[in-house]
Amino acid sequence: MSIAEAYDISVTRPPLVPPSPPRASNDMTAIGRMAAMRVSPIGTWGQRAYEEEIIQGRFFGRSSFILNIPDAIRHVLVDNYENYTRTPAGIRVLRPMLGEGLLTAEGRAWKYQRMTLAPAFTPRAVASLVPHMIAVTDATIAKLEGASSGPVDLRQTMQRMTLEIAGRTMFSFGMERHGAALRDFVMEYGGLAGQARRISPAHASASDGRVSWPC
Repeated sequence: MSIAEAYDISVTRPPLVPPSPPRASNDMTAIGRMAAMRVSPIGTWGQRAYEEEIIQGRFFGRSSFILNIPDAIRHVLVDNYENYTRTPAGIRVLRPMLGEGLLTAEGRAWKYQRMTLAPAFTPRAVASLVPHMIAVTDATIAKLEGASSGPVDLRQTMQRMTLEIAGRTMFSFGMERHGAALRDFVMEYGGLAGQARRISPAHASASDGRVSWPC
């Protein structure tokens, strides 16, 4: 049974096109790119970033790449992971929160942690987490329906839903007690870190040929 059949939606209904960031113009200047990055690095992407398989550009004399095909992503993240590193700014922002975990590790340390965690992400293991995800999603939908008479902060709602799913699936407990405080901490830290240095696009180092990729 399809989703349309399950929810009794007409199959002739026009497809829903989700909102997306505005496309950057092809003649965006370096200053314009910097201004856009203060909001989101995605704001510097032009139409090509959504259509082509691999896009290479230049920013302050450094190469940047956007990868949209599985083979290229595998080349960077699996087959040649030792050639690709995070930017120093990315490490500085993430390490206080994530420590030396998988998201900040590099080289052999990253490979070891990835192999250690791989069994937890097999299809069979992930399937056991689906009921928790569905329960949290249903509860969120119910809250949204109850608040349909007034404006709703979807960003806050989605963040709380994400934390709740993470708490139930990774730590086996709900986030009713600590979720709001944890969310506020993450938002406050992200704001302070962003003021110091926004995470930049992928950069190629001219000194040793190694490539630094964004967080």
